[in-house]
Amino acid sequence: MQRGARVRHAAFHKPVVDNPLGQLLTVVARHIAHYPIRMRGTFCGSLAHADPASEWCLVAATLDATLVAKSTRGAREIAAKDFFAGIMSTTLAEDELLVEARLPLVAKDTKFGFNEFTRRAGDFAMAASLVTYRVQGGRIADARIGVGGAEASPRRIPEAEACLNGNASGKAVFVTAAESAAKAIDPLEDHQTDAHYRRDLVRAVVRRALEQSV
Repeated sequence: MQRGARVRHAAFHKPVVDNPLGQLLTVVARHIAHYPIRMRGTFCGSLAHADPASEWCLVAATLDATLVAKSTRGAREIAAKDFFAGIMSTTLAEDELLVEARLPLVAKDTKFGFNEFTRRAGDFAMAASLVTYRVQGGRIADARIGVGGAEASPRRIPEAEACLNGNASGKAVFVTAAESAAKAIDPLEDHQTDAHYRRDLVRAVVRRALEQSV
């Protein structure tokens, strides 16, 4: 699914595609800030801003989106994992604009869950997680576990994904994956949180996202 640079957050209030991806984007969009902001802010603008707490940045990183940058020199495609370069920082050159985000359609049987922790509704997330996976023969396959808000950039957590793949879904495996994610991150620290607290948040949001998936 391709989205241009002027598509606003509010475009996703209803599913935009007949695929689990459409439902996923609608669930995530309702967590973005407040309604007036969703009516004005844009999907690509959020990606270019590269706030670690951005819900759309987490979506792009978890789903391995392809981002298209353009300048007078031409256009180039950038994998999401290579796009985010730290807090409010991207690999866009000074003369480039982000003009398009390409999100891959997911399999029809994909399950997903999203959870974030904020101090107040509409605040920036202090930690968030998006998970997707399929169940084949009673076992989890193609697991993706993304974490945002807890590190300098959102990213997938392969250690946590490995805890899911090949196992039956359930509380025990979800707890194990959440614990693995908490251990794997390089947590941000600020005046509100220390590393221990951030890991606790990641442990909670990953587990809750997985629980929501079923």
